[in-house]
Amino acid sequence: EYKKVLEIEPGDPEALLYLALIAFRRGDLAESKKLLLRARDIEKKPSILINLGYLMNKQRQYGEAVQYLNEAKELVPEDPKVACNLGIAHYWNGDYELAKNHFEALMANHPDLMTPYHYLAIIFYKRGDMEKAVNLTKEAIDKFPRLGSLKNNLALLCESMDRPEEAE
Repeated sequence: EYKKVLEIEPGDPEALLYLALIAFRRGDLAESKKLLLRARDIEKKPSILINLGYLMNKQRQYGEAVQYLNEAKELVPEDPKVACNLGIAHYWNGDYELAKNHFEALMANHPDLMTPYHYLAIIFYKRGDMEKAVNLTKEAIDKFPRLGSLKNNLALLCESMDRPEEAE
């Protein structure tokens, strides 16, 4: 159906976006990127830029991800998807301080999101601040009790600190 839309209106950015998402789901990341870039050239919409950032994160092209996500941030500065994906891109690029800043701001403005807790705990762990990592993970468990992976993360943290009694 989206291809039919493009036959009628070749420059429809929404149709290009949805075709890109379909290509992504099918595993054709090159086609997905091509379609997203074509859509972005027609109209710089936050949804297109966010998806480009997400795609670049998935392909471990973190510099490009940051570029697209910063473009999105200019359009929608308070969007949590933009901040979250920016934090992830900075984290995987090894820019832990930038990632930490994004995740802390995200946590303050959107306390209902779990992603900042996850990444901040890892950042604190990597920095050797085990107590902060443990406390943040416990806070996340209290907020998101259904996520069993958090309990597993806490157990691993406690074991690494030689505190097996807290790991259960």
